[in-house]
Amino acid sequence: MVSRIMLAQRDASPETLARIAIALGGDVSVRLVPGAGIAIHDATQARMVDAFVHALHRRWTPFLEVPVRTPARGAIDVVLADSIDHGLIATEVQSQLRRAEQAVRWANEKAAALTSTDLYRMATAAVDDGDGSRPAISRLLVLRSTQATRAVVAELSASFGAAYPVEASVAVEALRGGLAWPGAAIVWMTVHGREAHLMDGPPRELRRAAAPS
Repeated sequence: MVSRIMLAQRDASPETLARIAIALGGDVSVRLVPGAGIAIHDATQARMVDAFVHALHRRWTPFLEVPVRTPARGAIDVVLADSIDHGLIATEVQSQLRRAEQAVRWANEKAAALTSTDLYRMATAAVDDGDGSRPAISRLLVLRSTQATRAVVAELSASFGAAYPVEASVAVEALRGGLAWPGAAIVWMTVHGREAHLMDGPPRELRRAAAPS
């Protein structure tokens, strides 16, 4: 087996390597070495998250990739903790919308699952004066402004409006200016090359669609 491994005729399992190490009186270790750069699964989303965090007022403390387990299992892209009111905003960052209904459902389920996290327990300790008070949990969807995402939101405007009723410009003002969080909202970002920017409000096409006739 050792000869075959050395001749690259067989791959050694961790168990085999451990047995060889024991026979030789040695230890098995795994070493990570620097490569060409950071491996990013969704480079666009990563840049959006980075730019979004940079745009926040100091009132908001961001926690990235917060794991949740029940009722939904996964990770929330960013959780914003309110340093004044101690509420939490479950934030999903999407560079594209493959299935709109699934995106809304998962956002709701992961926001509900925040109650099972240590972050929620810390926020509860900050607001509970013995009267059973609990921190508010809200939702935020950050979308990349592309023709495809704008078309989906425009086509399903009633559904998205019900799920995220707060005007984008009002939510952005709270995020940048440190105002009290107004409630569930969609905000938009532009991405050009490596640069991502938080927009002041909804894309022009959606503003026109929302304007009264």
